[in-house]
Amino acid sequence: MSNWFEDAGLHVSAFEGSVPLTDRIRMAKPGRDEDTVVFKLFLRDCRYAGTPTICYDWMTKVRWARTKAFTESPGGSLVTGLAREQMPCQIESADADVTED
Repeated sequence: MSNWFEDAGLHVSAFEGSVPLTDRIRMAKPGRDEDTVVFKLFLRDCRYAGTPTICYDWMTKVRWARTKAFTESPGGSLVTGLAREQMPCQIESADADVTED
């Protein structure tokens, strides 16, 4: 993949988003060992391609749900926000306890 970017004159310095980190890994479910092998191969391939930074998340089930794109933080910077009451549907997870914190 790095050749596609390099051919366009771009250098890939980070991957973010759809990296092969599964909920089976995140939640220590059966199959996590096989998924971990795939993730480790992905990390190795990124290193060989010269991509030093991989951004991933440990959130299970739903990825980065947000209801606001620009919310002022206590320090004054703009951040994304989530107001559960504004979500179009309520997502319940039987796999993990979720708190407001």
